[in-house]
Amino acid sequence: MAIQELVKHSFRDHLDPSGASRLNFYRTVSSGSLALTLACSWSELTDDKLKYLYKNRMKVFMRLDEDRIVELLVPVLSTLEDVQLNMDKNGVVHAGTWNPKSRKDAGSLLNTVTFGFIVTLVIVKYILNFTRPATVTLQSEEMDILKAEQEIDTLRNALKDMQTNIKGHHHRLFEEAVQLAEKVGIQPSRSRIVQRQIFRSNYPASTPEAYYRIHLTQVFLDHSLQKLQSRFPPEAYVCFKGFSIVPSVLLKAPSTWKAQIQEFCHHYARDLPNVVGLPAELDLWQRIWTEKKAKAEDIPEKIASTLKSVDPASFPDVFTILQILATIPGTSCSCERSISCLRYLKNYLRGTMGEERLNGLAIMHAHRDIPLDLDEIIDLFASLHPRRMRMANILCSDD
Repeated sequence: MAIQELVKHSFRDHLDPSGASRLNFYRTVSSGSLALTLACSWSELTDDKLKYLYKNRMKVFMRLDEDRIVELLVPVLSTLEDVQLNMDKNGVVHAGTWNPKSRKDAGSLLNTVTFGFIVTLVIVKYILNFTRPATVTLQSEEMDILKAEQEIDTLRNALKDMQTNIKGHHHRLFEEAVQLAEKVGIQPSRSRIVQRQIFRSNYPASTPEAYYRIHLTQVFLDHSLQKLQSRFPPEAYVCFKGFSIVPSVLLKAPSTWKAQIQEFCHHYARDLPNVVGLPAELDLWQRIWTEKKAKAEDIPEKIASTLKSVDPASFPDVFTILQILATIPGTSCSCERSISCLRYLKNYLRGTMGEERLNGLAIMHAHRDIPLDLDEIIDLFASLHPRRMRMANILCSDD
């Protein structure tokens, strides 16, 4: 049986409502230099694309967000049922070409999809969607710590509000899980309760909805808030107050930004070159940007752009504060990202590479957006190492 016909048959009930016969299954699958788009019409869906999708199925699922995973539950279970029943492309049972091992594996996967699995999928998807803005901010290449603080505070307040009105939120999510379970033929149920429980607690709940509210939603919300509190404690936000020195921030709060900077400088007093002259320096700093705002000039909004506009000789304390802020990440993602790129640079073919060359390659890998002039690099290499390379044209040379 052709793979294309099997997938067409398995997803016959999950096409677009417009009848355009499009497989709304995956958007884009990227692997290295190969970009494969499978949200295409049936005429464009070839066996090679489907075979590539099967071989790289783990990479595809890791790229899917939570909404797409919930959306794919129904077609995936439909495909597993067809494999278990050994259906052919015409829907005839026990007329396909699936081997016994595949049919057995499909049956085992179907047995793992219970109502508890569906409720967990819906509730976790909803709660994790709250963390997406903060996750994107903290894992971006340019991490704005001030924005990260705002996103985390917003996330914490949203989770606390959900925890306060947990019955209303859980009821809506539970109804969504019930509707999704009806599509795959699963009845709402809960784990059985015994008199003596060893591996899990007996939650006092009379209905499945109340059971999963106590057993799942409340527990997951408490765990999320606890991790946010332990990962971002209040004392860790002392450094965030230093961002009030950014011109766009200090102009929005002209009466309070100095107090926040003073608290930040008290924490980093040993690093400042002129602590005694800091108040006068801050007054001049505020006056400069107030005058520039009156002239409708550009006001920096980030640490990097502010560093370019400050004179280290005139404002040594301000320059040092900006340098400290530029080296404090919101999380360790940037460090982990630089370490993860070493597996591409320091492989077994480069075992004798020195530290200077490794640092240069790592910087080039981290700043790939900077254009390089190859002619200038060759001229520089030739001038630094004249004995290692003779930059002469042997076809036109008189030697």
